[in-house]
Amino acid sequence: MASPGQTVSVGAGSYPGQSIGYSAAKASASARIVFQCASGFGSVIGSGLSGLQLNGAQHIELVGCDIRGDAGGTALNRSDASSPRTTDIVIRNGRLQTFHITSVTDFQILNNDIGHYSYAQGFGSNSVYADSQGRSRNVLIQGNTFQGILSGTAGHAECLFLKAVEHVQVLGNKMLGCPGLAIALYDVGSLGANDILIQNNFLDCATGYEAQGNGCYGDGGGTNGGLAVELSTKGQGPISNVSLRFNTLQAHGDPGTFLVSDPGNFSGSNVVFGNIGASMCVTGAAWLDSRNVASRNASCPGNTAIPTWGSVLDSSLHLMAGSPAIDLIPASACGGLCPAIDVDGQPRPQGASFDAGADEH
Repeated sequence: MASPGQTVSVGAGSYPGQSIGYSAAKASASARIVFQCASGFGSVIGSGLSGLQLNGAQHIELVGCDIRGDAGGTALNRSDASSPRTTDIVIRNGRLQTFHITSVTDFQILNNDIGHYSYAQGFGSNSVYADSQGRSRNVLIQGNTFQGILSGTAGHAECLFLKAVEHVQVLGNKMLGCPGLAIALYDVGSLGANDILIQNNFLDCATGYEAQGNGCYGDGGGTNGGLAVELSTKGQGPISNVSLRFNTLQAHGDPGTFLVSDPGNFSGSNVVFGNIGASMCVTGAAWLDSRNVASRNASCPGNTAIPTWGSVLDSSLHLMAGSPAIDLIPASACGGLCPAIDVDGQPRPQGASFDAGADEH
């Protein structure tokens, strides 16, 4: 019943799972309908696995909601390639357990607390992928905290799983204690993936969640290191124009590894710049790799070796005084790529030059 530009006030209380479908009358709207939930996350939507399902819904903003179960976005008819997509959606300043969005366009997930679930409950990785309508496009995941996601294994379980996507930005998030990996990009199919920016994030695997069974993929079942981010074509694709910039990678409290499984199969302009972690070295004609702070493979051009991990970060992943990452990157080296703020929203730079990693000291 609401018209574009109007606000629907959602009263405090608990609601069953909800579904919002396609409305032809609103398809060409120039303003969103805003669902404003009660203050203090007082509007609880969904239970179990049933949360909020958007089926071709368009021009909607949800503010301050506590969405339990799955927040999903699909086309009106998933098997029809011409079916209306879910588009122009904002979910912000609330709580989410998990989200799975497929073939969406112009979808933003902003400043939410995401997680607090176990794979044993039937949940899986937060995912952005494709359906009959093609790749998910123009997706922004920014300013969220992912935490309390438990898998009980060191296998392929992720805080965020990107598949066949294009024009995706993952900015200023804190992914803490992730179950296996912080971010994975693979299984892109024949559609491939293009134009992905991962910047200004804390990307942490398993730290603090070992007692709950979380591990890091690639750590051999131990507690020392492992993968925080993995990109792989696995013979699919192509994957092109991926940038990993100014992130801090940790695994089990040690430097976290960024792995590109098959760098020669990536195309376009791919950048690994200004990060802190373990192995940050990617070689190949399509890759620019420099100005990282690394515990291994620091011999890549322009990278700086970490003396010890304990001399770089404190327990909250922020830089310690005297860290080798501080003032490491002069503005002249940025080429316009250095972000204006850090993971906490603090202006960059604070000193003579930009700091590597997600935190500006």
